[in-house]
Amino acid sequence: MSTTIPQPRPAALRFANYGLYLGSILLAAFIAACYALRNDRMAAVTVFPPWAWVVVGFGLPAFRVLSLGRRSAAFISAVWLVFLMAFADHPTAMFRRSAGASSQWTAARGDGRAVRVVSLNCAGGAAAAGEVAALEPDIVLLQESPSRSQLEALARELFGDDGQALWGVDASLVARGPIEPRQLPRDVTTYAVQARVRLAGGREVEVVSLRLQHALVRFDLWSPNCWREQTANRRRRRDQLAAILQGGNDVATDVAMIVGGDFNAPPGDAVYRLLSPRMRDAFASGGCGWGNTIVNNWFPFSRIDQVWTSDAFVAIDVFSAPTLHSDHRLVVCDLVLR
Repeated sequence: MSTTIPQPRPAALRFANYGLYLGSILLAAFIAACYALRNDRMAAVTVFPPWAWVVVGFGLPAFRVLSLGRRSAAFISAVWLVFLMAFADHPTAMFRRSAGASSQWTAARGDGRAVRVVSLNCAGGAAAAGEVAALEPDIVLLQESPSRSQLEALARELFGDDGQALWGVDASLVARGPIEPRQLPRDVTTYAVQARVRLAGGREVEVVSLRLQHALVRFDLWSPNCWREQTANRRRRRDQLAAILQGGNDVATDVAMIVGGDFNAPPGDAVYRLLSPRMRDAFASGGCGWGNTIVNNWFPFSRIDQVWTSDAFVAIDVFSAPTLHSDHRLVVCDLVLR
């Protein structure tokens, strides 16, 4: 009876295995540095959600890594898991339960301190904008908004005689109660509107609805042109947000403030640093479930639609919900005034 003698693994194959193994670790270190710094020149990398790089960094060499042994496979798995936990968009929100009609929310609703904000990029369609009605909002932030007449009709549908609308070229807002529009520079009005809104309880809130420069998604990272265009795209978006906030510098710090809409930037992007320290991402404290908003119809891979608030608010529930007539999911944000 003959036995088969195992043949030694070819040197070239061993070299390929270890090359992929070390390459994956080095890639993890480089990508982690990009996300930690969020420099404009790294926008070609950070425009993608972190989990996408996990797929690339671990998925491609997975079979080769496994062939190196369990310890090697466990180590590289741990490297990418640490990366994902460090830079993923608030993973704890997946395990957070919705507060629903909590006693805090019910009590605040009764004395006029509760505010439901709904934000939606409605792709220019009145049908998509009308989907917010079922959510019974107090303030609606719309991007790629419908026409002025359609927006005013929506205000009447939502709030009757109390409804008011502020229409903009690309961003608009609708509210229950009086709206006092703020004069913005002409170029800013093409992508944002701002107004003082009086809530049912009499409290005034400064509200901004915006849609910043659209993001670029390019996969040709070997091209220098890709990196240059992504850098310029990031800078344009930050300049737009800076111009909006410049117009709000005269808003007293004790005035409650809401800034929301389609930022066209992934969570954690450097553009959001302009909102700190006065504003904070409502999803960070009140987020529930899978908060991503784009793309609506299949797998939402990024949370580019967000609502930020000043410290005057406590975020009770923040979540995304699918739509029927838009390529974005809408954001529902239940807030309570302190």
